[in-house]
Amino acid sequence: MFEGFTKKYNCRYLVYFERYDDIRCGIGREKELKGWRRAKKIA
Repeated sequence: MFEGFTKKYNCRYLVYFERYDDIRCGIGREKELKGWRRAKKIA
């Protein structure tokens, strides 16, 4: 495991991913998801 978030929180599994051909679209989606509240992410 790489040091950082995954090591600090002992993450072991990838549970979701999305693939984008354009990095700008991927970055935009990441910002959108990070802006959501936890309850919306869980739902």
